[in-house]
Amino acid sequence: MNEQYSALRSNVSMLGKVLGETIKDALGEHILERVETIRKLSKSSRAGNDANRQELLTTLQNLSNDELLPVARAFSQFLNLANTA
Repeated sequence: MNEQYSALRSNVSMLGKVLGETIKDALGEHILERVETIRKLSKSSRAGNDANRQELLTTLQNLSNDELLPVARAFSQFLNLANTA
């Protein structure tokens, strides 16, 4: 069972990297940085870091209208890819 999770983790990681490269190429480094910041803060927040939780909320509240759709789409596509893996 551990091998299955290891393979799944590896596949999800690879797909995430490909998605990140695609986002960077299509939308620019700025959007990729926003997505990565939100991803890292979310992960830390989920682990119980209250300071990062607050920073995550602030980051989300401060997204511009032009950033909202591509950031939401990035997370949506990542979940689609993870479910495919």
